[in-house]
Amino acid sequence: MSKFFRLLMAVVLTGVMAGVFGATSMGSPAKVSATDGVGGIFLSPTEAVNAIGTEHTLTAKVLDEVGSPIVGTQVIFTITGGPNAGLTATVATVENGEATFTYTSAVEGTDTIQACYDGYVPGAQSTAVQSQICSNVVTKTWQAPLPPVPELSTMVLFGVGLLMLAGLAVFTRWKASAA
Repeated sequence: MSKFFRLLMAVVLTGVMAGVFGATSMGSPAKVSATDGVGGIFLSPTEAVNAIGTEHTLTAKVLDEVGSPIVGTQVIFTITGGPNAGLTATVATVENGEATFTYTSAVEGTDTIQACYDGYVPGAQSTAVQSQICSNVVTKTWQAPLPPVPELSTMVLFGVGLLMLAGLAVFTRWKASAA
């Protein structure tokens, strides 16, 4: 092969690699979403609503390019927006490729959350292409707790009190008309 042809191949392959893996310049790692290949990282539940002060658990599942769980990978959960923005946690995946993160909120609002790990791009021909691979973005809405429902005994006492008041009013009118 001629020197020119090898140089041309290198330029073309570099352009293809940058286009496929999203690299902006040679040597900079790409940020790849979970939907870019068979493997990757998937975060669930995709949306949830809870009362403030309660716990919410997110589960990230990390899979290789053939869909097998990746064990021992450090997953970084990040709340990217909302009342709890900036909160992060790093958790290792267990034998099923899952890592879980549980948190609570003291304020109302909607959090957006994403999980990422440093690994090799799923489906890449070479394991030399390392990137930060990120999950789908999920939402968590925190609402004020509903007021407690009064107990039946409280409602019964309130009703009895109303009846007594109505009876007293009728009795007072009856006595006034009799006099």
